[in-house]
Amino acid sequence: MTDFADLPLPALADLLQQAYAADHALPGDHLTDPATRTALARFLNRHPALRAATIDAWLEDREAIEDDLLYWLEAEFLGDFEAPDREED
Repeated sequence: MTDFADLPLPALADLLQQAYAADHALPGDHLTDPATRTALARFLNRHPALRAATIDAWLEDREAIEDDLLYWLEAEFLGDFEAPDREED
């Protein structure tokens, strides 16, 4: 099992993208292992500041589809999740 606490922020953001890509049949690497997906979601839910930073890193360069991505996080991946407020650039 991956120790998410040891991963740098870009790696956590990559895992979110891999989970999203798997759920939406997008090209690229896919995170499909249910145990790893659940562990990642639980880890992010237990660490709100890190969760917010990971989401910000994941959404970087994806502003055009931010609403869709945040919906997926809330409704499908993290479950009962309150999206962090993002500062506008």
